[in-house]
Amino acid sequence: MAFGFFRRRQKMVIVIMVALMVSFLIGFQGFNMLLRRDSGDLVFGRTREGEITQNKFNAADSDMNFLSELRLGQLESMPGSFDYRTLLEANGDNATLAYALLLEEASSSGVRVLKSDVDGFFEAGGMTGEKYEAIISHFRNERGIAEKRIRQAVVRWLMVYKTSLAAMVEVPPSESETLRLYRDLRELIDLRGVRFKADDLLNEIGQPKAQEIVNQFNAHRMAAPGIRRDSPADSFGFGYRQPDRVQIEYLLIRQEPLQRAVRLTEDEIHKYWIERKSEFYRMEPVYAPAPSEPASRAVRPDAASQSSATTAATTEPTTAPQPESQPTGHRRVEMTFSEAMEPARRRCTAEKARNITSDLAAKAEDLVRKYQAEGEDSGMGLYEWVVSKMRRSAASKLNRKINVRIKARKLDEAISILADTAKVGICYPWGDHGQWKLDPKEDTVTLEETDN
Repeated sequence: MAFGFFRRRQKMVIVIMVALMVSFLIGFQGFNMLLRRDSGDLVFGRTREGEITQNKFNAADSDMNFLSELRLGQLESMPGSFDYRTLLEANGDNATLAYALLLEEASSSGVRVLKSDVDGFFEAGGMTGEKYEAIISHFRNERGIAEKRIRQAVVRWLMVYKTSLAAMVEVPPSESETLRLYRDLRELIDLRGVRFKADDLLNEIGQPKAQEIVNQFNAHRMAAPGIRRDSPADSFGFGYRQPDRVQIEYLLIRQEPLQRAVRLTEDEIHKYWIERKSEFYRMEPVYAPAPSEPASRAVRPDAASQSSATTAATTEPTTAPQPESQPTGHRRVEMTFSEAMEPARRRCTAEKARNITSDLAAKAEDLVRKYQAEGEDSGMGLYEWVVSKMRRSAASKLNRKINVRIKARKLDEAISILADTAKVGICYPWGDHGQWKLDPKEDTVTLEETDN
């Protein structure tokens, strides 16, 4: 088809004029017109993409009527409005046939049209909300045409428009390219050849010498492979230059281990809670007041009914049990510090870990900028040098004695006690480690006081 022709010819011209596309179809694809229209299955012609039948012609004509009523070609904001107007003006009475040809190729081009594309088409034409509903109602009530059929016509147009964009080129062809295209189209050559398979001749040629291999490499080391050149010495497209590559190094900072190493004091948690008291609350049910009580004394109805029943029991023999009342709503009640202690600890820990992560990332970025001036002479790579600058020895923290006794405590509890006693952050490696598996909620540990 037309788009395929231009792609094969290095996209030598800009594909917009549908009239040109039709002329190429006639000139190069051998489109055969049969001017009979007495059957829906009547074949107008055949192309590489398929047959153009009376039904396809009628569908194209129907689509164009819908698109024109949607003001495509009049509103410049609509996708492909200029191209649609060109289709009508350049082809005249043959516009429907030209559109049928475009639809036939676009349907086999692999182009996809999404629902968002169709919505964008209507939005570009100002057809949203009530205006969109009014247009669809007009087609449905006045013409008996469903919304789905209208949207299908838009999908088919957008498919044609996207196919044309895919075949469009931004740069006009040079004079040499135009001459080459003309030569390819007009020049006829009677060529006869004999095929020789290189594999059949390998046994007659000895293995290359080491110096010959070096010479071959040096001669083509800066050339890209696979590009054949006019030089007889390089007609096979030898080339050993590797494509441009990028070496990526990154520093991964995981917040979850940081959170486990963060140690918070009760004062820090209390301060966090004070600054965000309104964020820590619980929901309590609200009940309607008993009928005999004013609204100001609204209490839980079951409690009120129990009190009334106790009083009534002295004067009345027996009453049927009353069903428990349902709450009429809920109200927010701020938590006390003791209630909010654990959720505040979790949120404060996560926030502190995020702040540490941000500080570490900023420091790493600063060191990356300094590497060229300070780190290149160290003999270390960028990543290795940055990590060496960010890592600190823990010897001073670890080479000291502490007194602690832990007996049959869960592993995570034992680590927490140990960290609090040593006043350090410990991020213990939970999980699978070969034949060992550390589960903080199942494994227990016992530590006794020693002199070591």
